[in-house]
Amino acid sequence: MVKVWNLPSSGISGSLNPTQTFQCFRRRPELVKHHPVTNLVAVAAGNSFQVLDILAGTSNIDFTVECDLIQSASWSNDGKTIACTTKDKKLFVMDPRANSVVQQGKAHDNHKDSRIQCLGDTGKILTSGFNSSRQRQLKAWDERNMKSCLQSIELGSGSGVLMPFYDPDSRLIVIGGKGDSSLSIFEVTDAAECISKANQIMLPDQTKGMGMVPKLAVDVMSCEVTRLFQLCSKQLVPIRVEVPRKSHRDFASDLFPDTDSDEIVLTAEDWLNGKDAQRTKCSLDPAKRKPLAGEAPTSVTSTTQSVTSPTDNTKEDDAVAVKPQTAEKSKPAAKVQEPEKDSSPNGVAAAPVAKTFPGVRQCKFRHWTSTTMHPSTHVTNIQNLSKSLPGSCDGFHVNAKFAAVPLSTSGGHIAVIDVTKPGRISQPCSLQNTANPTDFKWNPFDNHQLAVGLDDGVVKIWNIQQSGLTETASEPDMELRAHYSKVVCLQFHPLARNILATASFDNKIIIWNLDTGNEEITLTGHEEEILHMAWSNDGKYLATVAKDAKIRVYMPRKSTTPSKVGPGPLGSRGARVVWACGDKILCVSGFEKSGKRRLGVHSVEKLSDKPLEVVELPQAPSTLIPYLDVENNTIFLTGKGDSTMFSYEVLTEEPYLVAMATASSDQPHQGFCFLPKTVCDVRKVEFARAWRLGKSNLEPVSFKIPRVKMEYFQDDLYPKTRVVDKPSMTADDWLEGSNDQLPSVNQRPSDMKPLSEAPKEAPKARKYESYDRDTYKTDEQKKEELVSAMSNKLDLDKELEQDTMEGVDEDEWDDY
Repeated sequence: MVKVWNLPSSGISGSLNPTQTFQCFRRRPELVKHHPVTNLVAVAAGNSFQVLDILAGTSNIDFTVECDLIQSASWSNDGKTIACTTKDKKLFVMDPRANSVVQQGKAHDNHKDSRIQCLGDTGKILTSGFNSSRQRQLKAWDERNMKSCLQSIELGSGSGVLMPFYDPDSRLIVIGGKGDSSLSIFEVTDAAECISKANQIMLPDQTKGMGMVPKLAVDVMSCEVTRLFQLCSKQLVPIRVEVPRKSHRDFASDLFPDTDSDEIVLTAEDWLNGKDAQRTKCSLDPAKRKPLAGEAPTSVTSTTQSVTSPTDNTKEDDAVAVKPQTAEKSKPAAKVQEPEKDSSPNGVAAAPVAKTFPGVRQCKFRHWTSTTMHPSTHVTNIQNLSKSLPGSCDGFHVNAKFAAVPLSTSGGHIAVIDVTKPGRISQPCSLQNTANPTDFKWNPFDNHQLAVGLDDGVVKIWNIQQSGLTETASEPDMELRAHYSKVVCLQFHPLARNILATASFDNKIIIWNLDTGNEEITLTGHEEEILHMAWSNDGKYLATVAKDAKIRVYMPRKSTTPSKVGPGPLGSRGARVVWACGDKILCVSGFEKSGKRRLGVHSVEKLSDKPLEVVELPQAPSTLIPYLDVENNTIFLTGKGDSTMFSYEVLTEEPYLVAMATASSDQPHQGFCFLPKTVCDVRKVEFARAWRLGKSNLEPVSFKIPRVKMEYFQDDLYPKTRVVDKPSMTADDWLEGSNDQLPSVNQRPSDMKPLSEAPKEAPKARKYESYDRDTYKTDEQKKEELVSAMSNKLDLDKELEQDTMEGVDEDEWDDY
């Protein structure tokens, strides 16, 4: 059956009865599509279509398509034809009134569920489905010729059905996938590639379903070009797409042309008799438009979770470049002040919503790009990788010489691979630890020393010979035995040579002097399991985050108990902590109690207060591993098994976190490990470099900033960089209270001039001159000057020859 319901404008307050019920279907109805012009509905059941008059309660058209099962349908903009995709991989464009197929073709190579969307008055059709390799796919078609598609776009692997939504006014296509936590936005153009990718929006939760709000309901004074609702497991989340403008006081007529109204322009009987009509247009300007039926003159718009447009675009009229606000902040970009309650029936005053639009922070690194380096630099054929390491372990570690990769073989083996010799490798030699490794780190001041923590409480120190391992090693150079339970994580001191901190499941942290192998300091004060710890960049403090949802800061040389304690992530699945902004800020990644991943910013000085800022990121089981660029205070985050890298700029003042670019790959990775900043190629404006561990290979990845004048050294991107591979003091010096800092170097090559010294270009000629009433000339004045100039050039005042000739008197003409 198909039932039609009329909902009261005040909402549903009790049981309702359907106004119409249709029971004329041979098979189960699969989809319902309203006609764009009149009160008709197309219902697909099996391989047949029926067109129903929902006012009269009659079925007027019934036609069958030669196919298996209709999966999706979409009316054309004028309502003359309807397009559909089928389970047997076919694509049809049909004229229901003539009961005929106008065009047909082959849609996608896989029979999995597909979707179709007519693209307004462009004459094009969009379909989404799967190719023969089960990768998700978009195709654009010319509705006049379905023999071959105009364009095909692959969107990577995934099992969720892609749901396309189209806004004909802005010509934007929004693609959402079931089970995904992101949206892809495309623009319809008149170029050869009729669909171009604009951007991607990260969402706060996985998508169960999605729908687009009618254009008449968008908030035009916030430059909201479209709005969708995301159906999650337990909530509906409005997703707003806005275009930035310097001022929101005036109506942006360039963004909002006249749109389709909600008026009925044609009766069902007229359409069935062959008449056609276009929908009437109405203005979206609040000063001109009439309120919708049942709409109050001023309404309060929900502010739950919004996605705003990019605030970092140089072109403020670029309607297709958008940036996720939901992944950056858990609150909307505009601060919305709720009106005071009064005694009105709906409990909300009719005063307009007051909005303030804060200034926009411009980050130099916001448009970074990542590129996987040439395959000749990759290390491939790494077999038996272990994927069962604890969440406190990064998965693998790389320095300038070696990579340490855990293996799934028994005996706790860690393979040591020489990354200076890329290519396909045979079975690498390994370190046999006899127990399962829980964490391991390279000594930052010795590329040949590896510390490994084991689940039996032992820490083993391995020294690798200069040429690398030639056989499996089973005897470490040093063993540290002080913990009674498994080691959770290891951290070398960032300044002092051979100072190592180990945290264990026994809730203790021990600081070791590897020169002597002695236990120097034992830190206590944890009530539950330690999840992670990190040294401050100046080497004076040690911060921890624990399972009891608390952050602790220690001054190890002064006290064995924490000097400061504050609230941390509520989730107990895992967490990470890193110091930023001159050790004034702690960035803590973890989980909310609901299981969502989050990144919090905490003030070290006021650690007991609530976080300065918290942003939620897409849900996933793995803990986000942060890497901080100390010089530029930019943080990268990704997790084991993820395929997306997030990034933020960290600030000591609002907004505290500024979202930068994200990078996604088709395949998930086992982890990222960043190298010291001194290895970056500044000539290519590379500001970070990392190794990416895949299923069986290691790939170097370069992070760059697009710049125009690359012949100059970009000194605004490269402040003096710390030399992190040479210690500033010995272990004894640090234990005795020394605080010597690392030296810094200038990365500018001697043959490159800094960008700050580049010659300034002459200002470009203005297209339009500014008004100056002292020099302003009217059109008449300009015309007179032009005529005068032409007269002077022609020398019109010169005496002509006929002027000197003697003629006859006037009265002599009367004789003729």
